[in-house]
Amino acid sequence: MAEPSRVEPLGAPLLAIYARLHAHYGPQTHWWPIFTTQPDLEILLGALLVQQTRWERVELAIQQLQGALGANFSLAGIADSDPEMLAALIRPVAYYSVKARRLPELCAFFALRGGIPSALSGDVEARRAALLGLPGIGRETADTILLYAGGRPSFIIDAYTRRLFARLGLLPLDAERVPYDALRALFQHTLRSEDYAGFPHLGGELARLYADFHALIVEHGVRHCTSRAPRCNTSGATRVYTAEAGRVWRCPPCEGCPLRPSCCFNKKPLLHP
Repeated sequence: MAEPSRVEPLGAPLLAIYARLHAHYGPQTHWWPIFTTQPDLEILLGALLVQQTRWERVELAIQQLQGALGANFSLAGIADSDPEMLAALIRPVAYYSVKARRLPELCAFFALRGGIPSALSGDVEARRAALLGLPGIGRETADTILLYAGGRPSFIIDAYTRRLFARLGLLPLDAERVPYDALRALFQHTLRSEDYAGFPHLGGELARLYADFHALIVEHGVRHCTSRAPRCNTSGATRVYTAEAGRVWRCPPCEGCPLRPSCCFNKKPLLHP
């Protein structure tokens, strides 16, 4: 098997892309759908349950957990719960029986360390390594937990990110084969060295930049930069949210993808079948 293409430094265009997405969609400070009174726990559960699953089914599973557990909807309560009972409650998600065994282990890990903020404090890479030692927690899930549940600067590399930046010519066309940690390091090195003082809504916090940028990438991937039939010249699609009131369901009215001038998708059709 051939080696993945060499990844070049991303450089200054990265924040220009962020600025364009931010201008189109607005800040995503409340991007993660929160519908319980325990946002950190909700994010932690969602990060595990969303693997191979549409988000609306994750919301349904969390609602069923909350309704059935009541006062025991907590780290300790889930850690002490019977996996078979949990499996019945999270049945809407893919691989529910496997995830039902992993949920108590995940919650116990955090409960024994004094809660989610405490368990994720300290050196980011050390906390990430600890998460990666848990069953069912891969790199993307670990970074999601660190960034959204812990507010720690750990950039998430997902399929949306690989697709978008390959189409923009900043990653190789075989970006899906580039090692996860190599891409994460590339983004973090570039964003750490950039001046983002021009975005006051971030409050000068690197983690907020990472979270807002990732959320914008996902929104763009859902609404415009889809895998098979990107909406380059039309307004983006409706996005499904089921539980949180007041969400923006549709892409802002527009004449197409705000990144079209920089995109290679339509310029190199033979490379993008």
